[in-house]
Amino acid sequence: MKNITKYGLWLMTLCLVLLTACGGRNSENGQTNGNGEEFTGARYVRTALATIGNIERVLNYSGHVKFEQAVNIMPNMAGRIDRIDAREGQRVNQGQVLAIIDQISLSQAEANFRLAESNFRRIETLLAQNVTDQRSFDEAELQFINARTSYELARENLEIKAPFSGTITQSNFRVNDNYSPSMGQPLFRLISNRDIYIDVNVSSVDAMQLRVNQSVRVSSEGRSYEAFIAFISPENDLITGLNRVRVEFRTPQNHLRNNQFALIDFIPESKENVLLIPRAALIRDNTAILSVDGRAMHRNIQTGMESRDFIEVINGLRDGDRVVIEGVSGLVDNSLIIELGS
Repeated sequence: MKNITKYGLWLMTLCLVLLTACGGRNSENGQTNGNGEEFTGARYVRTALATIGNIERVLNYSGHVKFEQAVNIMPNMAGRIDRIDAREGQRVNQGQVLAIIDQISLSQAEANFRLAESNFRRIETLLAQNVTDQRSFDEAELQFINARTSYELARENLEIKAPFSGTITQSNFRVNDNYSPSMGQPLFRLISNRDIYIDVNVSSVDAMQLRVNQSVRVSSEGRSYEAFIAFISPENDLITGLNRVRVEFRTPQNHLRNNQFALIDFIPESKENVLLIPRAALIRDNTAILSVDGRAMHRNIQTGMESRDFIEVINGLRDGDRVVIEGVSGLVDNSLIIELGS
């Protein structure tokens, strides 16, 4: 019985010695996470290379395309439509006749004008001969002026002409329809895509970073367009506190439509040929984790410009250094790592 007890004590002592030795080796390797728990093997991570490239700081906004020349053609005089010479989708030139309204009304207006003119000249002669009084002359003159105005208005509205070159986007009446401006519906709507712009409401902070003639990227419906800042309002909107910035296009754009939605990227700052790493490589306090010979190494870095996906590195890394972008949680210096790919 005494031999068995001694043998048991000897086994317990041996186990304690072995456990102490193993614990000492793990502490020397430093394989612990932030909670003091020990790692038992290598960690799988994804990495990326620090590379030389270009970076932009982008301010993202949106707006709607507007055509500088867009007009509803609404004659001031009512009448029957005698002829229509333009249809929806048709390109027309400035001064081109689009429609003719009621020649009968024009004839009647001309007859009234000629009669009022003849009566006015007669009264004018009688007044000079002291045969009539001033009151009769004043009444005849007023009738003459009103008749002349009606005739000129009818003549101007007889031929409805395009005020500028563009495209007919609406044609709302047919031949023999009666038209009146009181209907509130235009005869035609005409637009021109020669001068296109987008007014964007931006925050005051962002507006201070922009300048006139600065390049702008515009994208809409799968297409990209080169544009520039044409105007920055010097005042804030009283209600929203935003600044209006007008964006115009460098070349005519046939693919854009009036009121079309667009995304606008202002680029207040850009750099070329600088060292870049993915944003995911920056973990905290300007620190990145490098992969060096299968082990993790923390590195303090100095950063510069940031974009949506990348960060400029001013100091602390070199071109070609490999940084960890996935699996960084719990890694300490000299942690064994296995790269799954870039």
